[in-house]
Amino acid sequence: MSSRALWKLRLFHRDHWRCRYCGCSVNARDKSLTEFATVDHVQPRSRGGMSTQENMVTACRGCNEAKGDLTLAEYERAGKPRREYTARRLSAGTALKQGFR
Repeated sequence: MSSRALWKLRLFHRDHWRCRYCGCSVNARDKSLTEFATVDHVQPRSRGGMSTQENMVTACRGCNEAKGDLTLAEYERAGKPRREYTARRLSAGTALKQGFR
């Protein structure tokens, strides 16, 4: 396992495998889900944020995409995404594999 992958794994464990924005459980296995675990910079790198443990949190893909390069204050003013936004979104291929139509 690479040092970067190990570092991410430690971060996910620190945050108890939960998105720090909406609170949903995240996983690192199924990339088709919005609950796929990602790492987010609280203070975006584009705005001078550093890649340190203090500035990085676990986020589901849905919240990470919604936050984009907003600061935490801007994101909160815009309104955190509702839970429905981070609900499972299955691609057509995944839905067929799982028997959904």
